[in-house]
Amino acid sequence: MARRTAVIPEEFVSSYFSKTPDTGAQDIENQISRLLHESNYSDDTKAKLLSQLLLKYQHIINEPKPPLRVTIEESKEQGQELPRSNTLEDSILREIILSVPTNFQKFIQPIVEKLKTRSYAWNEYGELMKDSEIIKGTNVIDLFSYLMRNVKKGYEPYGFAVFWKGIKEIKIPTRWIGNQKLVRDLEFDVNIEEDENKIDITSLERIRISKAKKSFRRGYLPGWSDEAFKISKVYPSHPTTFELQDLKSETIKGRFYAEELQKISKRSDDYWHVEKILKTKGRGSKKEYYVKWKGFDNRFNSWVKAAWMK
Repeated sequence: MARRTAVIPEEFVSSYFSKTPDTGAQDIENQISRLLHESNYSDDTKAKLLSQLLLKYQHIINEPKPPLRVTIEESKEQGQELPRSNTLEDSILREIILSVPTNFQKFIQPIVEKLKTRSYAWNEYGELMKDSEIIKGTNVIDLFSYLMRNVKKGYEPYGFAVFWKGIKEIKIPTRWIGNQKLVRDLEFDVNIEEDENKIDITSLERIRISKAKKSFRRGYLPGWSDEAFKISKVYPSHPTTFELQDLKSETIKGRFYAEELQKISKRSDDYWHVEKILKTKGRGSKKEYYVKWKGFDNRFNSWVKAAWMK
């Protein structure tokens, strides 16, 4: 299809293509008036030129007013960008939340806040940090996932011991933890702590056995035993049980609960009951008695100075 062209007088070309803002509607009106009343162009040429001028005139008339320029001062909270570390932390936190079962997701945020009070955090790569020291090779997403999922097989993620220490420090409710093995371990730690308040299991001080332990040994007396023992081993059962040894380091048969044990408050210079004197030797200041101690079997019979007897 052939393209149609039109010849435009020189004086109209410059005005038509002018882009200066000074060209207004009044100028266009003057050009239209001259075209209609003073020009000698043919009717076809006038029609084309008039059409062009009318389009230009319409454009100027309908041109919108320049927008009102205003300055909006952003508030500090809106205008200030979040630090890059916070942005990364938020993204990692979202991944942690998505990695745990739905019913435990609501506990993630409070756990994270509590861990921060103990100087636990993570870096931009999701590695666990304690006191600003990076635990290389760890992944907090894996750590939280293991904490919240009831994993029955497999190994705990690398670095979990450090993470678990922090969890125990913040003392969260056990219902916040989905891994039941960890819940049992946590309850055991609490029971041990409670038992330690009842009896000092670390010092191996002397203790007595309660009369509630009926099958103790021959020669067992009602009430608390006169014979002294020491704790040799703690069993991580629920509740905690203890293995005992006598003062000659012979293991006592059976296990004992904390409630069945009583710490002996006697000092080294306190008196012990003598059941009977078996032998005597020496005279004066060198006189000694071979005695059987009350509540102790014959293995504990021993010589004592007569001056010690009261």
